[in-house]
Amino acid sequence: MITDEFMAVAGTVIGTEHRRLGKNNQDGYFIAANGYVLSAAISDGCSSSISSEVGAKLLSRFIAEEALKLIMRECVIKGSEIMERLEENAIKYMKNILSRHQNPESALDEMFLATIVGVIMNDYFATIYAIGDGVYALNGEIGIIDESNMPNYPAYKVLPGNYEVDESKIKLRLKREVFTDDVESILIATDGANDLIRKAGRTINILGKEEKVKGLNQFEKEEKYLRNPTLLQKRLTQLNTERTSIDWENREINKFEGILSDDTTIILIKRKDPAQISNIDR
Repeated sequence: MITDEFMAVAGTVIGTEHRRLGKNNQDGYFIAANGYVLSAAISDGCSSSISSEVGAKLLSRFIAEEALKLIMRECVIKGSEIMERLEENAIKYMKNILSRHQNPESALDEMFLATIVGVIMNDYFATIYAIGDGVYALNGEIGIIDESNMPNYPAYKVLPGNYEVDESKIKLRLKREVFTDDVESILIATDGANDLIRKAGRTINILGKEEKVKGLNQFEKEEKYLRNPTLLQKRLTQLNTERTSIDWENREINKFEGILSDDTTIILIKRKDPAQISNIDR
């Protein structure tokens, strides 16, 4: 089963700019699995919306669970075969929630402007898909989805004509689809993770300890993230927790503010070490 072969871990941290402005972490993520299918999604809420973290959490959970259900219900082996249906059902899901609000247009703006990057895997194929911006990696090969800070949110199609956008261009798009046997690791992330790419190799000082920033692929390459699933969250927290120390000798106050300016959420799916795999019928 797919969950015997792979494990999934996640981490999320508020961006330094959001912390400075007193905002919440506006990302959401969810991982769903039933043994035969592993499905995960992350969502990045619009920074200018009041409560976009609500929609991001609801949308990422719905997408992850619905993708799993569709693969099972329609008896398909490729995630690409459910993309159109998955998008349609996500739009219906948001419409259903908004129909209960007195002012659907306002509620949509406040909650549901959020991007999606997702992955769905079974024993045959692994599929990475997205709508809006974000980051993904397959076996360490990174793909950046850049929409120049003007992402196409799926919510734009919930109330047609309500936004000045070309709705025909807003589509859940396939990014990569490969045989599961060829997968060692898959990573999906919100676009805040771009700071790990841009700042890789930079020397930073965390409470008197100098270290070089490692790139995004550290999570795929370093086995410690597989051995200890909590380390991904701990590392993101370490990189973005504000700290202050006093250098008494030099009479200086050193402040570390963090290196991730935007909210950053990462889901890592990695093949288990053979020693960790048990009860697999080969």
